[in-house]
Amino acid sequence: MSTHKRKKPGQSLVEFALSATLLFLLLSAIIDLGLAYFAYQGLAGAAQEGASYAALFPTNGNAVNDPAIRQRVRYEAGADPNLPHRARFINLMDLNNNKKDDFTVDPATVLADYIRISVVKNSANAQVGGVIPCDSTSTPPRRTVQYCDMVVTVRYRYTPFFSGASLLGASEIPLSATRHMTISR
Repeated sequence: MSTHKRKKPGQSLVEFALSATLLFLLLSAIIDLGLAYFAYQGLAGAAQEGASYAALFPTNGNAVNDPAIRQRVRYEAGADPNLPHRARFINLMDLNNNKKDDFTVDPATVLADYIRISVVKNSANAQVGGVIPCDSTSTPPRRTVQYCDMVVTVRYRYTPFFSGASLLGASEIPLSATRHMTISR
């Protein structure tokens, strides 16, 4: 005698529907994480460009060259200002991801919040990775003997591509990249 059970009609279809749903959800999560990492790489490149420029041209007169550094970050990769969204995966003109150019909305607040520029002094006495402020954060030193760094941090609100991420409570993923460069003039 055989104890074999026969499948009922439609059982395979139900099994496929249950397993395919989980498989597609997992696949969309993997794709979204890859796209978020790709967006982070764009931020890291923009922060590096801003830090390099800030290390070479830290001041504009007696103050930190914030507007020029922020513009350098926004136009990283040589983007055409008329076509900023086509030059890279993330739109560096819209860091808060509200579909409007940050410069036209409220440049003083938005750009200062999403592109932070500071001057710090490296110290052998500071803990690993620790920094202490230079004499003044508004006026960087004129020589590198003080070992001051320009620090550029770029933040971005990444919106997941697939709607499945919102089911897990992630309607936005905050991304941030920071780069340090020693002032070289």
